[in-house]
Amino acid sequence: MPSLATASRVTIRWRCLVSRKRLYPNAAARVAAYRERQGLVTLSVDIPRDVASALDQFLRFKCVTKSQVIAGLIRDQLLRKR
Repeated sequence: MPSLATASRVTIRWRCLVSRKRLYPNAAARVAAYRERQGLVTLSVDIPRDVASALDQFLRFKCVTKSQVIAGLIRDQLLRKR
């Protein structure tokens, strides 16, 4: 019986012999279906470079996503009842 120090490791990789049927034809269709299920829409804006760099610094500091910040600003600042 070999000792633990000299024993070799054997890695076994299992391959699926039958592939799973694709649900979506491509990545774009998959993302579109995800957005539909979650009720999301895409919003594209053009902002000055200095604002974008300040936003990136803020996002790193707060550990949040751009989507969270933009949704919060729109909800809390623009759509609030006055």
